[in-house]
Amino acid sequence: MCVFNHHTAFSLFAHSVKFHEQVLTQLNEGEFPPEEQEDETELENNILRRLYRILVLPTPDILDPEANDQ
Repeated sequence: MCVFNHHTAFSLFAHSVKFHEQVLTQLNEGEFPPEEQEDETELENNILRRLYRILVLPTPDILDPEANDQ
């Protein structure tokens, strides 16, 4: 996943039910085992961590308007 003109796929296809259904299907079919750090501490899977970061990434439609003026 990447950002295009400050948008992610989730913001570009926000109104596409089919897009979100496909992402959900792939997540349901995938296996995301926890990962282990060098000190044997368990972490959530890196794919799920990246997906979370993408989902919470601010896009222009939700950014503070005053931040765009700077």
